[in-house]
Amino acid sequence: MPGWPNQYSSIKDGSYKNSPIEVDAFIAFPKKGKGPFPVLIFAHASGGAKLFTDEWFKFNRLAAKSLLKKGIAVMFLDNFSARGTRSTSSNQKAVSHFSTYIDAFKALEYLSKDPRVNIKKVGITGWSRGGMISLMASEKRLRDALVSKDLYFAAAQPRSPDLLIAGVQECLEILNQ
Repeated sequence: MPGWPNQYSSIKDGSYKNSPIEVDAFIAFPKKGKGPFPVLIFAHASGGAKLFTDEWFKFNRLAAKSLLKKGIAVMFLDNFSARGTRSTSSNQKAVSHFSTYIDAFKALEYLSKDPRVNIKKVGITGWSRGGMISLMASEKRLRDALVSKDLYFAAAQPRSPDLLIAGVQECLEILNQ
């Protein structure tokens, strides 16, 4: 997956492909049923992937357990570790939103190749920074520059996205393209 794009033009001109990295993720499939399964991708907040296991942020784990029981697979996406970062809480520019946005779509592309996945029923959610990524996932023009037009998130549930972190200038740049 791509390394360090920090602006929309990296997506538009394809230059994000010049620094590929391999992003980590944890995928769990329901124990019952044979699939293909719907999937919900969890994008973490600025605190990083440790929030998926932190006692204070147990909502994601509880939601994942409930989804698995209902026959929905879950994926926890780690956007920071491969970039040498554990958290962006004190410096949001340590990993750009565009990098993590690309990761989400490359994860979707990865899932499209797994026969256990119903690719037409993949959703994304996240809190704070992860919510921003799930909100950005609905932008069709960015998606079309990254993956096949046949790939899209069937649902997005942003939780407390912070548009100011993404930057007004970045949002305007996307909207004006």
